[in-house]
Amino acid sequence: MTAAVLCRGMGKPCLTGSSSMQLIGTGNNKDLYTLVSNTGERIHSGDIITLDGGNGKIHTGLRKTISFYDDEDFQTVLTWSDKFRKIKIDATINKCNDIWEQIKVAKDYGADGIGCINTDNMFNKNEDRLNLMRSILIKKDYHDKDIYFDLMKEFHREDFRLIFRAAVGSTISIKLLDKSLCDYLPSLQSDILSVATHLNLTITEIKSTITLLKDMNPSIGLRGCRITSFYPEITIMQIKAIISAVFDLILEGIVIVPRILVPMICTSHEFENVLKVIDKAAFEVCMNE
Repeated sequence: MTAAVLCRGMGKPCLTGSSSMQLIGTGNNKDLYTLVSNTGERIHSGDIITLDGGNGKIHTGLRKTISFYDDEDFQTVLTWSDKFRKIKIDATINKCNDIWEQIKVAKDYGADGIGCINTDNMFNKNEDRLNLMRSILIKKDYHDKDIYFDLMKEFHREDFRLIFRAAVGSTISIKLLDKSLCDYLPSLQSDILSVATHLNLTITEIKSTITLLKDMNPSIGLRGCRITSFYPEITIMQIKAIISAVFDLILEGIVIVPRILVPMICTSHEFENVLKVIDKAAFEVCMNE
């Protein structure tokens, strides 16, 4: 279900299962696998196929498609819905690399606003950002961490500028970091060794941090609003990047007022703790911009 929802948000069809096809192959080399239909038709790695999102059929080769703009029946249903619906419809954006394109797709589909921009993958969008995040979590030198946070803030600031430009005319909500921090750390021994070499850290330092941040239960571990308690600098960095991007757009003549979502709140005390950090970071940006 999740895969179908995410694909729909990107304007792509999704086929999550097929009882009439069998996957044949062994080993870890995905290029050796072949899909075989119940009629004996074979699809090899690299073959071009076309998915029909309406009936779930798979067609070999590249088939002619039409945009939903050109589907009169679909447009008619949307028109009926707009006449009778009582609530506004917002889109959720999860994927990181082409958020602005996803916002365009959502607006084209008739979304009234962007209900949630997931920022989790902004921290590991590429190798440079992932290494920055790992340095923030592992390294103990606070002077170095200030440098890493400044670099990460500028990366995020540029992301938010692009996002806000794409969202002009729509409401938009930014969800603060929600993902468990341990998910940004290496798990395999080979990866730990590679990170230690690249970041000039000892394996002991990395393993110590992995042990410290490891979640026994990902749903109630070190994630969401609880990140602010242990690493308030991460929340401060995100808030400063968001508000700085807003000021950047004001200079371009674009006014946008994003909403900020605080994830995984269980008690009022948790929210109050995060709110104090947000207010302080916002005040600092407003005084310096």
